[in-house]
Amino acid sequence: MLIKFIEFIGAVIEKPLLGLGRIMLLLGSTLKGIVRPPFELRNFVNQMMQIGVNSLPVVLVTAVFTGMVLALQSYT
Repeated sequence: MLIKFIEFIGAVIEKPLLGLGRIMLLLGSTLKGIVRPPFELRNFVNQMMQIGVNSLPVVLVTAVFTGMVLALQSYT
């Protein structure tokens, strides 16, 4: 009975720690990739355009619908 309890506690603790470990590995790999050459400025600017400027229509549509729902709920 005690062994099953300890196994249960271990299983509960193991899952979040594995997730945290994967996040830390990804963070380390990202930081390593940031500081290692070659630095491709053109690729970086292109990705910023794709992520930021080209997603503006989606953000605007979401903002409009959120504003409409907020106005509808606060009307009463």
